[in-house]
Amino acid sequence: MDGLLIEALTNSAWAAAMALLAVIAVRLARPRPEVVHLLWVLVLLKLVTPSLIRHQAATPAGPSEQAGHQPLVAEEANPALPLTKGELEGVSGAGLGDRIHPPVSPPRKGGSESRPVPSVIREPSAGWPWRTILAATWMAGALAWALAIVIHASRVRRLLRIANPASGELTRRIETLAARMGLRRAPAARLVPAPIPPMLWALVGPPRLLLPEGLWEGLDEAQRDTVLVHELAHLRRRDHWVRRLEAVVLGLHWWNPVAWWARRRVEDAEEQCCDAVVARTLPESVESYAEALVTTAAFLSGVRAPRPFGASGVGRVPPLRRRLDMILRDETPAKSRPVPAAAMLVAGLSLLLLPGWAPARARQATPPATNDRDATQPQPPAPSPAVRDAEPGKDAAPPRVRVSQPIVRDIRDGINFVGVVEAARSVELRPQVAGTLTEVRVKSGQTVEKGEILFAIDSRIYQMKLDRAEADVSRAEVQLRRQSAALKNTEKLSASNVVSSQEVDLSRAGRDEAIASLRAATASRDLARLELESTKVTAPFRGKVGRPLLSVGSVVAPESTKLATLAATDVTNVVFKISQNAYHDLTRADANGRAALSDAALAIEVWDGRQNRRLRGRLDSVDTQFDPQTGNLECRASLPNPDGFLVPGESVSVTLYTGEKRRAMLAQLGPMPAGSLRGNGRPVLVVDDEGNVEVREVTFGPHVEGAMREIVSGLKKDDWVVPLAWMGPGARKYFPDGLHHGMKIDVERVNAPEPDSTEP
Repeated sequence: MDGLLIEALTNSAWAAAMALLAVIAVRLARPRPEVVHLLWVLVLLKLVTPSLIRHQAATPAGPSEQAGHQPLVAEEANPALPLTKGELEGVSGAGLGDRIHPPVSPPRKGGSESRPVPSVIREPSAGWPWRTILAATWMAGALAWALAIVIHASRVRRLLRIANPASGELTRRIETLAARMGLRRAPAARLVPAPIPPMLWALVGPPRLLLPEGLWEGLDEAQRDTVLVHELAHLRRRDHWVRRLEAVVLGLHWWNPVAWWARRRVEDAEEQCCDAVVARTLPESVESYAEALVTTAAFLSGVRAPRPFGASGVGRVPPLRRRLDMILRDETPAKSRPVPAAAMLVAGLSLLLLPGWAPARARQATPPATNDRDATQPQPPAPSPAVRDAEPGKDAAPPRVRVSQPIVRDIRDGINFVGVVEAARSVELRPQVAGTLTEVRVKSGQTVEKGEILFAIDSRIYQMKLDRAEADVSRAEVQLRRQSAALKNTEKLSASNVVSSQEVDLSRAGRDEAIASLRAATASRDLARLELESTKVTAPFRGKVGRPLLSVGSVVAPESTKLATLAATDVTNVVFKISQNAYHDLTRADANGRAALSDAALAIEVWDGRQNRRLRGRLDSVDTQFDPQTGNLECRASLPNPDGFLVPGESVSVTLYTGEKRRAMLAQLGPMPAGSLRGNGRPVLVVDDEGNVEVREVTFGPHVEGAMREIVSGLKKDDWVVPLAWMGPGARKYFPDGLHHGMKIDVERVNAPEPDSTEP
């Protein structure tokens, strides 16, 4: 508690000093608004920035200590003094009876009796718990501030629920101005039917523009553009992050007037910076901007509509006159530039170098020894848990060694390669129509079926377009029936020589025009229906969806906004590369004249440390030329993946089996590198029926299948083989002398693994 109090007071003192320096710098040097904003932000940062350099400071004493009371401390006892016989006789019996005698320790060897002086114990007096009261008061203020922020956020949420989405024209204008100002993404805008100031809300969630409908209807196009540029300037400057910093600082320093003072100065500097951005972006609309500020002040006058905490807007009304003078007199720094990020980082890190104070450490009191002999007598060390649990003279029993017999079966030789899993089909989900995203029905990594709705866009506009198109079709059908009836009557009159043939031609032309109008109306209706259906973004095939890139409320554009990525999981591709020598070995024609590569069977083996998952696939394509830099040829294979076991980007082992089947003996020797096993004269351990170890010299073949190795000679079918791992240095943990010929061990006899079903 003392350390936190001293740290808070130290930061407050430094922040107050920095605030005074900022005021003096503004008065004398008149720096740019960006520099003023940075100075006051540094004041806020110092309030929550610890100091790396600390000096020891005395802890403030409590009321009980200030009154002269001492805490509960036992004074050190004086050493025992020997009493002579004369001293004992000089003490009267009455005096001895009135005293309380301390216990006398037994006499030491070769000396007289001694008595210890009793320790003096002082009871502490009950004082005022000022630390507890300070902590409770600070906690109550912090909770009240957090509750106020929650209330402000809930008010903004209510405004968003009753707000109307921006029109398409307003949305396009915001996107145009945002692109002009260098923003990558324009914020979503809402028109609020309430007397609030224009603001940018980004304390919680994505940034949103809140514009009052009453004010917006009273502004012309130029004034609206200036207000939008002002709010977008807050977003480009990332002032919403400063609002979050203010929330943290004021939550911890709600009692500190320096924090509230710095917050007010930060917001004033932000408004001046945004005014400069408006004057620089729209120099021809400076007067319109001033009129917009006056209209905003008049709109908010007489209405108690405070700006919610966490929002950045047009600012407070009192400094409006000074801002208007600066704008109309062209005193805005048109050539001002934002403070470089490097300068802000250096300034922020320099706050850590300001010295601080820490409470002095109390010296640890050494408890007095109750007896001289006990204090000087060395104590035996406590035994460690390992020593207590272990029994002397007994070692842990060696484990049972698992052995198996070789198997003989048909195999085919193969060549191993390293491949990478790729999705067979992967598409980027993009909308076909523009609008506001109203639903996100998928989560990252979710498996979806074909035709399932993933995203939904606001369909009200497209529904109205479809209704209008259907009405046009009905009108065209009525017109066609009218023209057809007129043509029929005209033809009858022409047959009676009542009208001329020219009238018949005109009626026929009117009928043909009605047919064309009906076709155009039908096409427009079909297009409107297609646009309405496109507001539902569906999955084109079954697969797994990546992370959704946008949330509800985002404005999307047709074919340019990426929503997510969909990858098929039922079928995957494996891409691997083969060397030139392997390619020529695989393409060498056999006795029947067939190319071995085109007929090669394919097995995919996943690298999971155990290599126990094997899948069968087929070779789809082989590149037409070698890579001149690596000398490898790229191949692609496809294989089913119904359970989604293979994940794109995963490394797998690819085996291409070639040649005819042959009979071979396989022994389970464990996961050892195949290259180190091939050759003659390799020692292998076998055991007999009684567990006696015997060393055999064996010859390994080229075939490797997981833990199974091909044995050419040296073993028999009924031999019990010990895995090669028991011949390595790790076995000396259980067998200090290693496994050697003639040694007897305890074994567990198991069956060799079944043949691989994926091997052809």
